[in-house]
This record gives sequence, C-alpha cells and structure tokens, in this order.
Amino acid sequence: MTSLKALFSLLLVGLVSISATALPNWTIVQEEDFNSPFRVYVAVPTEAADSHRRGRIEELLKQHVGKREVVQDNELGEVQYAMVDSSSDYFTKNFGAHDRDEDPLPYPGLRLFNMENGEYMQPDWQILLNDFHTEVDRLVLNFEVVASQTSDILEDTEDGVSILHSKNMEVALLTTKSLLTNFYAPWCQHSQAMAPIIAKANENIKSMQESKLLTGLGIGIGKVDVDIERGLLQRHDIKQYPTLKFMDKDGSSRAYDGADTNAAQIVSHLVTKATGVADIKDDESVDAFVDRVKKVDGLFLDEEESGERSVVVLLVAGGETFDAKLDAAKKHMGRNVFVAVAQNGALAGSVLSKFGAKPSSDVTLAAGGLFIVTNSGSTVTAQSPPFEQITTPDQLFSWVFSASYPAVDRFDPTRASGQGWRIRAGPVKDVMILVGDEASKEFEGLKSSLTVVSEKKRADAVYLFADKSEERLAGILGNAFEGEVTYPCVVLFNLDNDYAAQTLVGAEEITSAGKIEGLFNGAKVDKQNKTGWGEL
Repeated sequence: MTSLKALFSLLLVGLVSISATALPNWTIVQEEDFNSPFRVYVAVPTEAADSHRRGRIEELLKQHVGKREVVQDNELGEVQYAMVDSSSDYFTKNFGAHDRDEDPLPYPGLRLFNMENGEYMQPDWQILLNDFHTEVDRLVLNFEVVASQTSDILEDTEDGVSILHSKNMEVALLTTKSLLTNFYAPWCQHSQAMAPIIAKANENIKSMQESKLLTGLGIGIGKVDVDIERGLLQRHDIKQYPTLKFMDKDGSSRAYDGADTNAAQIVSHLVTKATGVADIKDDESVDAFVDRVKKVDGLFLDEEESGERSVVVLLVAGGETFDAKLDAAKKHMGRNVFVAVAQNGALAGSVLSKFGAKPSSDVTLAAGGLFIVTNSGSTVTAQSPPFEQITTPDQLFSWVFSASYPAVDRFDPTRASGQGWRIRAGPVKDVMILVGDEASKEFEGLKSSLTVVSEKKRADAVYLFADKSEERLAGILGNAFEGEVTYPCVVLFNLDNDYAAQTLVGAEEITSAGKIEGLFNGAKVDKQNKTGWGEL
C-alpha cells in the first residue's frame, strides 16, 4: 500500500469536488457508510437545533473537499468525511466538549482517524466557525505528519533542530543523556521568538560536539509541535508556549531552570548541568575544562546586549571548610556558573593562569581555597580580607552574581539589556552610580576610581555610570539631593531603602577611590541609626 505520507499529501493538493464525476478517493459519506480506514469526522448540530450553523459547516466542508485539484491514484484507498449529527451516539461518545444541553455544538467539532493503527487527532480547543475552513486544512496537514512519523529522529530542514514526537521520543531518550525539548505552537508569537534562539543554541551545541568539547556528555536539543502532539502536551503538563523541559529516561520531564533570553544562556546551562562538578586531577583535565568554559564564554561575547559572562567557582580540595563551600557552590551550578575542584594548589594555579587570572598576593593556593574567576581575567577570591570565608549559598550567590557582569556598567535598565531585571531580582541590593558629563576629559578618570572600588568590593554593590543627560535617573537623583543636583556625583542607595542615599560631589572628591569607598561606611552608620547596632 502507498505510504500514509503520500496519502495525506494527496489530500492537500488533490481533493475533488462532490459531484457525479468525483473520484472515490476523497468523498463525503454518511456516518454509517464509512468503509475507509482514513476518516475525518465533522460534528454538526441537528437541523432542529441550528439549521443555519449546520448548513454553514456543510458548505465549508464541501469547499474544503471541492477546491482541490483532481489527482487520480487508485492505489491509495479512500479518505472519507462524514458529518456527525449532535444527536448521534458517536457524537455523545467522542465530542463531549460540544455536548451542552443549553447550546449543543456552539463550535464545529473535528476528529481525524486512522482505523488501521488507531491513531487519531482531536483538537481540544474551540474552533470558531469562521476559522473552520483554514483549521480543517491545517489539521489534515498535521495528521499527514502524524501518519508519516516513524521512530527515526529527523532534523528540521530549516533550523536543524531535531523533530520529536510520540513515536521517536523513546529513541531520543535512549541516545541522549541530557535532552532539552522546546514545546511550541507554530502560531504563537512567543514560540516564534524563541525558535531562532533554540536553533542557535542547537547549532552551538553541535559545534562543541564536533570539536570534542562535550565528549561523553550526550547533550541534545529537540522540539515538539504541540498542535500535532496533543498527547505529549497533556503528558508533560504544558500550559503555555513555548515551554522548555528536560526529558528523563523514564519518559517524565523536568522544568528547565536556566535563563533563555539568548542562545549562550541555554548552551551554558546545558553544559554546566551535564558536566556537573569538574574534577581537575591532571593537566589533561585542566585543558578540557578551560577549553569548554572559554568556548561557552565566547558565545556570551557574541550576545553583546546581555553583558553576561561565564563564571568559574574553583575550589582547592581539602581544608576544614571545603565541604561547606562545595555544597554552596553546587546550589548555584548551572545557568552560567561552572564549578570545578582542583585536587591540589598547583592544578588550581594552572586553571587560573589559563584564564589569564592570578590570585592576589595575600592569597595562597592552599587546601580549602575558593576562587571566583571570569574569562576576562578578573579574579575575586573568598580568601581576601574582609571576606575570609564563604560557606553559605547566599554568600556565594552575591559574589557569583557580581562576577557575572562587568565590574562597572553603563546605566541601562531597559528590558532589552536585562539590567533592570537582574538588579531587581539579584542578591545585591546596593547600587552605586557615577553621573557626570561623559564628554568631559575628566570622566574616564572618575570611572577609573569607581572601577578600583568595584574590584575591591565587588559583591557589595552594582556599579554603574551615566551621563548627566540621562532622564531616567531623575527620580534617583531627586531622592539623593535635597536641592539642585551637582555634577559630577556618585550616589549610593539601597533598593530596599535600608538607609538614606549617600552622595559624593565634585571631581576632586570622586578621583579618590578611598572617598568613594567611604560611602559604604556612611550607609552603614545610617542603617545603624535606623535599626540599632544589634541588627548589623
């Protein structure tokens, strides 16, 4: 018998009109006269309930069948349509969503059935009468896809992402250790926006696999069209589109818990989750780890708007606080945070040097050491005073968050940059902003002073700069100054209003990193006055 794919392809291009000359391949029959395994049930109201609506559905169905070009292929067997009256037993059994006493069949009902293998498609959403002619075309096309599916895993010819469905999901899970699946609806604008991000992430994962950077990790990306795969939609409790999920070997799924505004974030999260804690035990493992992180970090650099970077939490095995630090690090592994354990100080030093970073002079590579390093070469370490130890997830989160973005960044709270969201949602609630005339010769020097403070007190605040013409700062500056704002100035404030805004005014004052740093002391005193010494 000719393949079902050919069968339903013919349906889309060759349905014939209902007339005495019509070929028997595509026909409208009475429900009791069904004899083809390929059936399309169309639920209609009784004449008594709504003759107008019934007549309109019948008219649209005839147009659907009749508008097709005549293509004869006697080997295909017959595809039959039948209008199922709302008084029929079949209607009561199979169109329950439409069976309402007060208003039977307010919307047309559709069910497509392949009696040979029991496959069927029944839309579980309301189909408006005005959309019936386009919906029946689209659904028949979708059912063609279902009928042609096999256990083979094929890639979409347009974006290269693996097409997953009920017949090949098991195979995909057998061949992939970590499978991220995008459940999407083709008509959904949010799904359409996510599609190129997923495609780019998939392309980057393949590139890393070809470069042997992901050997043994078994990372894969696929997509499920929820319009076609209603069973998978219900099984995995998909409530909105798109939804990203990790698929497990037993057929269950877990929510994707990483960021997804760009491909770099998705790739980084997949790689970090699949890698787990990297064991740095020899020179070969040093190279493998560093190369993998540098590749992912290069993807972040391609996403210029985000400003996000990869972050490595590197621990030296041993020491009394090692276990607590490792437990804290594991809680933040994922997204853009890589965690590695070097078995000795020499290996830790090798990792740092390959990232172009060096521990400060007062830090040793002793057992229990913890380093936070970005590929840009800047290193923050928990061993530097006054932060002698980091043992809790919250403490570590502030440091990791601060290292994820530039030490000093331009003020830009727009949705596109993501800066506003990450400040509001992040663990660091203190913000320091330098405001002045960017065109002046002195402004770069002022930024340099701010940078010195930011590197020294990286996890204490978010450090920003802006030109004095920035209108979005009016509220912040208005709260910081009682009268007219004086430029240049540095303002330190707390998002939770834990203390009054602290200010420093004048180029001469701001060029002193020590005076900028002194704003933190002023904030501390103000908070003490408000809350009492015992709460600090």
